[in-house]
Amino acid sequence: MSGTSLGHAALRTSFARNDADFPESYRNDPDRPERISDHDIPVAYFAFPQADLSITKSGSPATVVTGANVTYTVTVTNNGPHSAPGVTVTDVLPAGLSFVSCDSTGSGVCGGAGNSRTVTFTSLAANQSATITLTATLDCNATDGTVLMDTASVSGGPFDPDSTNDSASASTAVSNPAPVISGASAGPAVLS
Repeated sequence: MSGTSLGHAALRTSFARNDADFPESYRNDPDRPERISDHDIPVAYFAFPQADLSITKSGSPATVVTGANVTYTVTVTNNGPHSAPGVTVTDVLPAGLSFVSCDSTGSGVCGGAGNSRTVTFTSLAANQSATITLTATLDCNATDGTVLMDTASVSGGPFDPDSTNDSASASTAVSNPAPVISGASAGPAVLS
């Protein structure tokens, strides 16, 4: 039975020889683990698929005026070595932004509600990347000088050997200066 194929994750089986390969003199020695049983233990060898998913993110423009749009570009990559089924990218836009649109390459399907957005991929092949574009409008009541931090994360697929690259953030500075009034004057003729 040694070397028998067991399917995708199981590589082979064999037997641990903890009985027959040791001298009979070990049988009655209480300090020896050999020859305790008259059965050889079966051993199975498994290989589980892995896919190192990673994500990067950028925002444009770096400083956005209230009422204008900011565009976030998210790139999700399967660094392999295996295909990654059921990949989901999650992005919750920060307060101060209002979701406008979502677009994706690589057959990604945009979903979610309000500022809580998701993009799902049926599968992402090894060494394949997909780009997601999220557009949002900066609210008019945003405080000048505030820095908005937006984070996206990726999950799904088989075992990910490196989780340190599963999220990425981009910052956007708010420009909402107080209005400047110029050329205004008042005199007695104007006031009456």
